[in-house]
Amino acid sequence: MRVRRNVYGLPAGDDTLLWYGRAVAAMKQLPSSNPRGWEYQAAIHGLDADVPDDLTSYWAQCQHGSSFFLPWHRMYLLHFERIVATQIKALGGPADWALPYWDYSSDPAWRALPPAFRGHTLADGSRNPLFVAERRNAANSGARFLDERDVDLEDALTADPDTDGFFGGEQAGHTSGEFGQLELTVHNRIHGRVGGLMGNPDFAALDPIFWLHHANIDRLWEVWLARDPGHHNLTTRFWLRGVSFDFHGDDGQPVSMRTTDVLDLTAPALDYSYEDLSDPLAIPAAVAGLSEAMPPPKQFELVGATLSPVVLDDQVRHAVLPTPVTPQAFADDTAPAGLVAGPPSPLVQKVTLKLEHVTSTAHSPTYDVYLNVPDAAAPSSHEDRFVGRATMFGVVQASDPRGPHAGSGQDFAFDITDIYRQLSDAGQVDPQNLRVSFVPVDPEPGTKVSVGRISLYFA
Repeated sequence: MRVRRNVYGLPAGDDTLLWYGRAVAAMKQLPSSNPRGWEYQAAIHGLDADVPDDLTSYWAQCQHGSSFFLPWHRMYLLHFERIVATQIKALGGPADWALPYWDYSSDPAWRALPPAFRGHTLADGSRNPLFVAERRNAANSGARFLDERDVDLEDALTADPDTDGFFGGEQAGHTSGEFGQLELTVHNRIHGRVGGLMGNPDFAALDPIFWLHHANIDRLWEVWLARDPGHHNLTTRFWLRGVSFDFHGDDGQPVSMRTTDVLDLTAPALDYSYEDLSDPLAIPAAVAGLSEAMPPPKQFELVGATLSPVVLDDQVRHAVLPTPVTPQAFADDTAPAGLVAGPPSPLVQKVTLKLEHVTSTAHSPTYDVYLNVPDAAAPSSHEDRFVGRATMFGVVQASDPRGPHAGSGQDFAFDITDIYRQLSDAGQVDPQNLRVSFVPVDPEPGTKVSVGRISLYFA
């Protein structure tokens, strides 16, 4: 069995990445029509061109904004890894080669692009097959260009499979529209911050770091499952068996798989494991499973929304969200006469801020979102009002009127229950208006983003 190891934990002198680079170089010599070639493998994920008729079931098949995001990418990595391993064996390398993963969350030092991917040339002066010049300069510089918000796993690893959307929308489709928490947060953010090819779904898999990033995302799926008894995979027949996906094996022959084929890492269809599946959040055993015991939230109700699109660019922008619902809706602390009042009864269990129908012609624009920052104040001086980071990976494809969304764009949802409650308790919520602020991350001149509607939902 192959063991996927942390790229930053590889010992000195380890040749895992050396062989990876040699295999990449060899695969790049194969024509784009060869299923075991570099360009063919990248085109499976996405392709910014018309797909040949005989390849429509193989190319441009990546599942994003869909509950099939995780199982599809597991299949994709599985066959890619086997193709690379076969190439390495043919070149005289180890028979048990496994794709490493890039764990950027466990140690601040690991927030830099791994060294093997940064140098233009190798020790012998030849071109480094793992280097991609199109990445952001910060990524190739060796700096710790990822920040805490990029690598924060809490929202993803604490997401409930049913109410918080760990998996995303159930529909299958190339760049669909409803992100799961793992995809929305750390997955999209890493793509956006590395930039270049990685910032565009059509070309992302041409960057060799893509595969280490997705190996880590695949690993985090297993971490999420193991860390809480309330976490489980989806159980619908459609998700398990309703859709099949086509790939090529390491022998170049067609392979078809369904979700149910890749859910158990010990199953014969899979031949790899991870060296570390420990819980980075380390919840105490005594509180594990609380998410399973919590009552499901009531039905969401729209309580406020902007009336016209909000345009974002490379500057800090603010928008006012009209909301007629008062903050007193959070609790009812009254009790009938003669009875001792107990804890307040929660009338609102969850508050969600949504960015709907987000469109742009820029690849992976990223914004930090804040709530109710006072006028004339810098959002960065009010970290307690930080809502989340929205990385719009794939927004260009979702904005295409010829695509599957007819140009409707992407949607983002943020759980702001705690922030809203704190502001409410402090008397800092205007019952008629909320102020939403957008701070660009890695701003680029000329960027334009349209947020069709900013909305607030109570449940």
